[in-house]
Amino acid sequence: MSRINRIDADLLSRQRGWPRTLGILALGLGILSSFGCQMQSKKGFGPGLSGVRTILKVRSTTTLGPYLAAHLELNDQPFDAYVIPSEACRDVFKDGEDVTYVDNGPQGVYRRGDARCQGMGVGNLVIWRNRRRHRMRTPVPRTQVTYRKIYQGDQFALLRGQFPGVGHIGFSNTYDLVAVVPVGGECAPLLDQINARMEYRDKGSQVFSLVGRTGLCNIHGFAQPPPQVPAPELPNAATGSGFDTPNGSGATPAE
Repeated sequence: MSRINRIDADLLSRQRGWPRTLGILALGLGILSSFGCQMQSKKGFGPGLSGVRTILKVRSTTTLGPYLAAHLELNDQPFDAYVIPSEACRDVFKDGEDVTYVDNGPQGVYRRGDARCQGMGVGNLVIWRNRRRHRMRTPVPRTQVTYRKIYQGDQFALLRGQFPGVGHIGFSNTYDLVAVVPVGGECAPLLDQINARMEYRDKGSQVFSLVGRTGLCNIHGFAQPPPQVPAPELPNAATGSGFDTPNGSGATPAE
């Protein structure tokens, strides 16, 4: 056989093998997809894969302004789900019962039996941040945030406004979000302000914090705004530089 004929035969053999290779790849992807949809965990949230399910225990529920706050437990760690206080959501979050979180959309869906409730937000951002596989390799600049206080209770206040940078942990529409912050400590003097600096940490016990004069106000959670409630009037966030650190670098160490 001539060299040209050998090359033609080799190419033909490879072409005949392509359908088989593609078929194997398609089968593998189908199996992985099916596995992802049925994956269920009591250990922790999956890495943001659509359809992955996580089982949580309901400890109690409280009212937090326009939200129903469901206080849950995941592997002995506290976790809050913020939802609309509808009859369907109250039916899902019964004290002492298990609920299934289905990773579907920005804040997922909670289910118990046939009842389901759309998530609006989460509290305990450490758990939410750590579900991601990757970590930042460089320091993250502090950002300028603007907000108005829309609710204050005995323990938490709600600040609605623009929080650019929250996309780091999977939130969308960061220019109209509600931050859940404690009412005491370093947070107290920030509640009635209309702007502040926000810091993000990729590791450690704090995720997002508002920067106060003497320390950090740890943001407990974030939620999408309640439906049909117009956003408050805010100042222009662009009036500041958007970056501020003691060393002037504009970067926050990731610890």
